[in-house]
Amino acid sequence: MPGNGTWADMIALGMEVTVYCDPCDRKIDLDLTKFPPNERAIGRRYTCSQCGGRGQPICSSGVNKDRTPSYNSLKHLICGNQKP
Repeated sequence: MPGNGTWADMIALGMEVTVYCDPCDRKIDLDLTKFPPNERAIGRRYTCSQCGGRGQPICSSGVNKDRTPSYNSLKHLICGNQKP
């Protein structure tokens, strides 16, 4: 990913982020424009507002919304050993 992984970088690349909560099977599409543009987006942690479970972000190009990217297609977005 070019830049330093900020929300502005994700918007410029046309990326979309959906956060999935496994315990309650809930999906939320994030509005990337509501985050501070210079704040890092990569490596961020999410908590479900309904059950308190850990949310798993799924980043996609926004080209095909019905297709969930595999772990292998996203592993370059993981910072060090810390998974999002």
